[in-house]
Amino acid sequence: MTNSSNPLRRTASVVDIVALSPKGKSLNDIAKSAKLPGSTVHRIVKSLVDIDYLSYDKDTKIYHLGPRIERLYQLSIGQGSIASL
Repeated sequence: MTNSSNPLRRTASVVDIVALSPKGKSLNDIAKSAKLPGSTVHRIVKSLVDIDYLSYDKDTKIYHLGPRIERLYQLSIGQGSIASL
């Protein structure tokens, strides 16, 4: 699924994997789906959480799409403003 030599592709793959799972995904599930080492996926999801592209539920240890992705979606359908990013 991923081209492991390209960091942007790895990151996009992680976002896609989480986006395709309405109930979210655990770190291990993301790593398995992306066919990447857990340590690599951990660095990626940490960065994505830092910029609000993913959110992390500490109780369930599940990753979901974050508020920034939701705002981008709203912009894509003509709702909201770029200032909300």
